[in-house]
Amino acid sequence: MKRLVAYLVGDGLGVEAVRAEVAGVLPEYMVPSAFVVLDALPLTANGKVDRRALPEPEVGPGVEYVAPRTEAERMLCDIWAEVLKAGRIGVHDNFFALGGDSISSLQVVSRARRAGLTLSSRDVFLRQTVAELAPGTGGGDAVAAGADDGRQVAEQGTVSGPVGPTPIREWFFATHPHAPGHFAMSMAYELAVDTGIPALRSAVAALLEQHDVLRSVFVPVPGEDRWASEIRAEVDLDEVFTVHGLADTDQPESVWQELVCAAQSGMELERGPLVRVVVGDRGPGRPAWLLLVVHHLLVDGVSWRVLLEDLEAAYRCVVAGEPVSLGEKSSSVRQWSQRLVRHVAEGGF
Repeated sequence: MKRLVAYLVGDGLGVEAVRAEVAGVLPEYMVPSAFVVLDALPLTANGKVDRRALPEPEVGPGVEYVAPRTEAERMLCDIWAEVLKAGRIGVHDNFFALGGDSISSLQVVSRARRAGLTLSSRDVFLRQTVAELAPGTGGGDAVAAGADDGRQVAEQGTVSGPVGPTPIREWFFATHPHAPGHFAMSMAYELAVDTGIPALRSAVAALLEQHDVLRSVFVPVPGEDRWASEIRAEVDLDEVFTVHGLADTDQPESVWQELVCAAQSGMELERGPLVRVVVGDRGPGRPAWLLLVVHHLLVDGVSWRVLLEDLEAAYRCVVAGEPVSLGEKSSSVRQWSQRLVRHVAEGGF
């Protein structure tokens, strides 16, 4: 597992104080997951830092194990153990000392919300142990200390309507004038033989409902050199989710590649949908192929982890005959754009 490590040289350095200072000035994904204090940096014969000689950071709690005492602490300990692939997690273990980073913090937030806990990625950076984190989650017998701390409450209903500009989207349209609909991200899988295709379709429908941004379209503004974004209240699931029979074809691989290329290149920003879920059915007893394609304006590399976990969770609910519950929604892209505009207007940048 790759992670960002900081090596510190100096007298009287407190790792937690340095971590808090760094977290205050850098975005979460740039905050190192481990800090190592050295007497001096190892150097090569040429006087440069000898990166190979830098010691590996210790991974482990480094504190006495204390078992969870409340339901919220128990839930968080279980979630941390799953995400970090760790064994026993104590309430005083530090998330980053255990190998956590900004991406795994998003996975923690996603799972915590599905479990009914109120949590943000920033909370994990500010309160790095379960004992510190649990009281603000509003779960079980925890006290909802963060319920009235000024944080913006995410819209929980169906979000639709116009979305303001964001810097990364403005950059995209300024630098990709040709065939902007082709700029998509894809993930491909071979499904387990017993995968239920109707259940998978229902899980995709739940994903489109939970993540409003997946229903986005983009329209050129007449007379202006810019594009406007809006979120539709619903999308045609039959356009998003398609199943193609490959069992009776002589060259299923070639047919599948044609389907893949068509899904990746066939998106229209103005019309949508900008999500494609393509299933290649290879017949009874053979694993089907699955392709997920989403336009890059809607997702990035970190988003995929959250989407795939939610898709898996929704599928499990459908198969079990239970209502699909993916937890509270996080802030929508509409809220995010509004906060960016307000931050700029107030002189934040």
